[in-house]
Amino acid sequence: GALALTPLEVSDGHRAAYHAGAVMSAGLLVALLDAAGAALGTAGIGRAEAVDALVPLMRSALLGASSRGLNHGLTGPLVRGDVAVVEAHLNALPADIRGLYLRLSRRALKLAAERLPAETVRRFEALLGAD
Repeated sequence: GALALTPLEVSDGHRAAYHAGAVMSAGLLVALLDAAGAALGTAGIGRAEAVDALVPLMRSALLGASSRGLNHGLTGPLVRGDVAVVEAHLNALPADIRGLYLRLSRRALKLAAERLPAETVRRFEALLGAD
């Protein structure tokens, strides 16, 4: 079926940034799926099985962000303030995937920070490091 896209007007000087955002939301989302599948692979789950399990989860997360907004659509251990779980994740991941997890977690912390106690934010910042 046809894509139900929302047209946006962008000046010529901002087209590269606009296109980068679009690429991140589509093509690089597939790369994120690949990395998440590789993380499941370290737990012994096959690639096809991982994709089948992760796509509905990703779809649900995107729908939640769309319906509730980014800050309230965010789910997972960061928004729950579960530093120990995030630390366990970091210890379980191979280095290349750990780096991506760290970058994305730092971005997610910016969304979650207003919902967390200041001390929890500081603990996450210490664990995740700076960009």
